Amino acid sequence: MEWYLIALLIMATFLFLLVVGTPIAFSFGIVATFGFLFLEGPVYLFRLPQTAHESVNSFVLTAVPLFILMAEILEFTGISSDLYIAIERWIGRLRGGMAISSVLACAGFGAVSGSSAATSAAIGRIAIPEMLKRGYSKSLAGGAVSTGGTLGLMIPPSLSFIVYGFMAEQSIPRLFIAGVFPGIMLALMFSIYIFIHATISPGIAPIAPATTWNERFSALWRVWAIVLVAFVILGGIYMGVFTPTEAASAGTMVVLLMAILYRKLNRNNFQGALLRTVSTSGFVLLIIVGAMMFASLLSMERIPRELSTLIGNLEVSRYLIMAAITGMFILLGMFMEGVAIMVLTVPILTPIVSSLGFDLIWFGVYMTLMVEMALITPPVGVNCFIIAGIGKNYGLSLEDTFRGILPYVGIVLVAAALLIAFEQIALWLPDTMR
Repeated sequence: MEWYLIALLIMATFLFLLVVGTPIAFSFGIVATFGFLFLEGPVYLFRLPQTAHESVNSFVLTAVPLFILMAEILEFTGISSDLYIAIERWIGRLRGGMAISSVLACAGFGAVSGSSAATSAAIGRIAIPEMLKRGYSKSLAGGAVSTGGTLGLMIPPSLSFIVYGFMAEQSIPRLFIAGVFPGIMLALMFSIYIFIHATISPGIAPIAPATTWNERFSALWRVWAIVLVAFVILGGIYMGVFTPTEAASAGTMVVLLMAILYRKLNRNNFQGALLRTVSTSGFVLLIIVGAMMFASLLSMERIPRELSTLIGNLEVSRYLIMAAITGMFILLGMFMEGVAIMVLTVPILTPIVSSLGFDLIWFGVYMTLMVEMALITPPVGVNCFIIAGIGKNYGLSLEDTFRGILPYVGIVLVAAALLIAFEQIALWLPDTMR
C-alpha cells in the first residue's frame, strides 16, 4: 500500500476515535497497537512497551510535575493577588487599566508558573470580580484574562517548551530563553489593543479610582517574591547554572519557603496541591506515552520522511507552506487541547519545517504560539471555560468570554506573522547564552 494511503487510514482512524469520545492518550495507543499489528505484523508489537518506557524514562520530564507543583503552591500563597494589586495601582488610571493590569499580571505570574490554566485561574479569581464590580464590560474582562493566561505558556518556564523540546530533541534551556521576547511582545500587543479599544469606547472600561504615590510604592514590595522566583529559574538557566529540571527543583523549594513565610502552608493546602499535581502530570505524561507510540508507527511507515520530501519538492514559497500550517493549527485548535495538538504534530511537522530551512528552536516558539491560540479558540478554548467558571457568580457567561477573545485571536495571528517574518525575535536572546 502506498504511504499516503496508509497515512490517510491512520489519521482517519485516529479522528474517528476522538469523535466517538475516546481519550486522546488512548486514541494514540489504540491506533499504534493496531497499526503495528496489521501493517507490520505481530512480531513488531514489542516496540510498543519499549517505546512507552523510553518516552517517560527521561530526567528532563521530571521538570513537568515540579513546575506544576510550583504553580499549585503559588496559587494558595496569595502572591498572584499581590502582583495584580501592585500593577493595578500603577496603571489602573489608564483607559482599560484594570484589564491591562490583568494581562501584565498574567505575564508576571507566567514567569514563575509554566501553566496557562494555573495562570488564568490565579489571576482570574482576583481580576474578574474587581473588573465587573467597577463596571467593566463582561466581554472585555473575560477576554483579557482568558487571553492573558495563555502567556503562562510562552513566558518561561513553560510546560509546552518541555514537551516540545523532549519530542523534537531540542535544547529546553534555549527554548525557555527563546520565549522571553515573544512573550513580552504578546503582552504589549494585548495591552495596546485594550488601551485603544477602551479609548474608542470608554463606556466599556471606567477609569479606576486614584491611588496615592505612597500606595503605589508600598505595593511594590509585594512583588519581590515573583521577582526572586523568576530570577532563580530564568537567571539560573540563562547563565548555565541550572538545567530545566534543576531550576524546577530550586524554584519549587523557594516557593515552599515563601508559603511557609506567608503562613499559608498547611496540611489541606499542601495535600490538595500534591493531588492536583499528580492528576495533571499523569494526564500530560500519559498523552506523551501515547503520542510517542503513535510517532513510532508513523516513523516505521516512513510517513514524516515521505511527507517532508513531497513538500520540499513543491515549487512554492516556504512562507506559503507556513501559512498553510498556521491554518491547520487554527482548525485543530477548535477541537483539541493544546498539549494534544503539540504531541500529534511535532513528529510530522519538524522534518518538514527543518527541510524548509527554519530553525527548530524557532519552530518551538511558533508552535507554542499556536497552542496559545488553541487555548482560547471556541468551542474547546480551555481558558475561556476556566474564566467563565470563575465569573459565573458575577454574571459572566461563556458566551461573553468567547465574544471577548475574538480580537485577540487576530492579534495572535499578527504575532505569528511577525515571528515568521523576523525569526530573530525568538532566536536573538538564546544565541547570547553561554
